[in-house]
Amino acid sequence: MHKHTYFDLLLHDDAELSGILNCAVVQRTTLHEWPLSCVQRVSCEDGQTYIYKVQSPPTVEPAFYENARSPLLVSAQVIADNALIMEDIRAPHLNEVALSDAAKLAAVDNIVRQISQIEGDLPSVADLRTESAWVAYVETIVSDINMLIEEGKFQQVTQSMGDTLKKHADSSAVMNSFSGEMGLVHGDLWGENVLVTSDGYRVIDWQRPIFGPTALDRSTLLASVGLDPVPVVGPGIVQLRRLLLIAWLAQAARYWFPDGADHYDGQIAQLLRELDASAT
Repeated sequence: MHKHTYFDLLLHDDAELSGILNCAVVQRTTLHEWPLSCVQRVSCEDGQTYIYKVQSPPTVEPAFYENARSPLLVSAQVIADNALIMEDIRAPHLNEVALSDAAKLAAVDNIVRQISQIEGDLPSVADLRTESAWVAYVETIVSDINMLIEEGKFQQVTQSMGDTLKKHADSSAVMNSFSGEMGLVHGDLWGENVLVTSDGYRVIDWQRPIFGPTALDRSTLLASVGLDPVPVVGPGIVQLRRLLLIAWLAQAARYWFPDGADHYDGQIAQLLRELDASAT
């Protein structure tokens, strides 16, 4: 194995991948990379191509593919605790397909329904199916943000903003989100993560699913295809989605990629301003 040129990731060598795939690797093309993951297209001597993905915590994706059963998922082989080989599906992403608004709504409903039908003992990074679980989770968000402020890693996010975050998290609109349908939530269900094939949809990037209000995925996917999610899911779900993104950015700044704290500081400050604007 060898270390990624820039990030703290260990990647398999060509010889190792050749042994796993039973065919010589002739080319590797990086499709996406950031500090916590790297995705490559691997081309073999026999003309076959595969998707190779290596990642750092926090992720449950290898365990997810080992346990989940659904036609919505691509075929995947776990080759290490943090690495996968997946089938390479050449298909347009949902946000690239020209659809009427009615067809977009139908597609979103279809995909969210299929996610609810995924079978298996599914792992998650958080279980937020109750109000009490959410209240406890909010305490960790505020604690992480306060610590980042105290350490001087956050400059744009202030103590008063942390108080404002808790106010939004405790609002009736957000709390009402926990009275709806609960289940598996992809957590990053943008159109770029949905492939439209001739025999149905495929959803990729299962690094950080949660259990919680399923309307979260509907909200994300509606926004991704250019539709306003508020009339469909209500303002509380949209606010909850922003709060969960803030939680992830704060966790990334404190635990997973501290070097990016300056960037996450600005993102969180902007998201808090959007929360204030949406609540007025």
